[in-house]
Amino acid sequence: MEYLKGLCSFLGSLDFKTIVDTLSSLAALIAIISVLIAWYKSARKALSIKQIVIHQTPEKFTYIIKIKNIKPYAVTIKDINCYKQKSFMVEKENNQKPKYSYGYQLNDMAFHSREEFTIQAGGLTEISIPTKTKLNDIEQLIIDMGTSHGEQLIICKNIILAPMSATLVIGMEFNEHYSSRFKALCNYYKLKIKYIFGQVFKKS
Repeated sequence: MEYLKGLCSFLGSLDFKTIVDTLSSLAALIAIISVLIAWYKSARKALSIKQIVIHQTPEKFTYIIKIKNIKPYAVTIKDINCYKQKSFMVEKENNQKPKYSYGYQLNDMAFHSREEFTIQAGGLTEISIPTKTKLNDIEQLIIDMGTSHGEQLIICKNIILAPMSATLVIGMEFNEHYSSRFKALCNYYKLKIKYIFGQVFKKS
């Protein structure tokens, strides 16, 4: 009660113009924040690569790409080129200015695919691409994709190498289905926070 009395007394001491100006400024700030959030969401890449598993057999290598569509609409992948690294080049011809350029070398290519894949809105799926190309000392992979919504370049460092003749077992810690979006998101963020803290303490 004392708090409410104090608040009422404070508001009563303000004139009408001050209250209107304050509310107008607050409304303008909310509008700016809303525009920035909308811009950030629209500027984000449509696809996110969570993990790449390289499964090796004596005959071939299979790249299993775990990919998520973070947009509220379907996205079609039209082609994929994957490289181990980007190459940088500096050259200078006689009596000419030096030139700097970058690109990709064929011997750094892990695989390429022209098969189309459609990922539904908010979908999480795995794409398997077989190849005979062997790359050593892979620390990251650069994925260059042509999609229905433009070109997208993603660098993935979460790579798992499965040895030849080995079976990769991925344990499922949690798997539940909900009819309520609210309950699903609550459990999702709970697990995500737990995972982040676990990774931090593991490194320390």
